[in-house]
Amino acid sequence: LDVVPIYKNEKMEQNNEHYESAWYQRTAEIESLARDGIPIRERYQKEVDFVLDNCDLELKQGDNLLDIACGAGGHARIFAERTGANVEARDISATLIKQAREIEAIRGETQEVIHFETGDMGAIKGSLQEVKDFKAITCMGTSFMYLKSHEDHKRALKDYFDILEPGGKLVFQFRSWIAEEDGTDKYPEDDTEWMAEKELAVSQTQEGTTILIDKKVGDGEY
Repeated sequence: LDVVPIYKNEKMEQNNEHYESAWYQRTAEIESLARDGIPIRERYQKEVDFVLDNCDLELKQGDNLLDIACGAGGHARIFAERTGANVEARDISATLIKQAREIEAIRGETQEVIHFETGDMGAIKGSLQEVKDFKAITCMGTSFMYLKSHEDHKRALKDYFDILEPGGKLVFQFRSWIAEEDGTDKYPEDDTEWMAEKELAVSQTQEGTTILIDKKVGDGEY
């Protein structure tokens, strides 16, 4: 659910609501199946399990976790399920936060409660009604790189460290495709063989947007 293009264009820079497309969630699923061969929720589960197994977060019930650039809550929800921690989740997209809240409403009151609010990962303290001491802050899905400048990254990191409890952990995920033996990426941008294998079609619009279409179903855009 928290999938972003691997490049930026002028239109995207001017509009944080590029997630409003009616096809966005379906496209995220197509990309996960194409790139990773697994449904998107299963990928999120594997990514969260990797963090919990390797980052020594030691999260338990009652601890505070902040998940930034949370999208529609895919990772945040699994962190809550796996650990019982109190999860604050923030994303700059009001569309994705709305979707996250709708999913929470469907899950019902018997499940873990996650607090979803809009918030810019570059100025995260402004989105917190009260500044808690967080045992961990997570930023999944290669999101942190989308801050615009080195100064933006430094300001954001200062915010994060200000709200971490002593000994708290800051976890960033940066996705990278598996390299071939010759060092090249497994899925270079100009190689569409993997797309053909997954029965995907690719086209380029005049604006330079890459379109992924599931030929079995006939939908999707990216």
